[in-house]
Amino acid sequence: MKEIFDRRYPVTSFFLLVTSLVFILMFLTSGFNYTSAATLYKFGAVYPPAIKAMPEQIWRLFSATFVHIGLEHFLVNMLSLYFLGRQVPMPLLLVLQLPSMACSLLLSFSVMPHATPIFNSLVNLTSPSWSST
Repeated sequence: MKEIFDRRYPVTSFFLLVTSLVFILMFLTSGFNYTSAATLYKFGAVYPPAIKAMPEQIWRLFSATFVHIGLEHFLVNMLSLYFLGRQVPMPLLLVLQLPSMACSLLLSFSVMPHATPIFNSLVNLTSPSWSST
């Protein structure tokens, strides 16, 4: 990683940079409480009741792509994207990435319509000692 933004892989570099910045900002603004529902909501996690009550909150379906909860979740996704994103040609990466983001978020929206931000729910299932109540 000699360069922060690798022009040979602009889509991969964009997702890596934006996601890393969001994760760093979450940590800087909330400290070790960056996994709380309030922090997730503040940074754009999907929260179906907010989207239903305020349709202008539809931006959360896109912003949630950059919100990662927990260091492991962030590192695994970033390493996967770093290595796999360099193996897949850019047009195919866009064709795969954008619909998969949309489908996963819409599925989460429809399956858990009354849940707290969905990523907090996942952490509560996998790591109860890390989540805040």
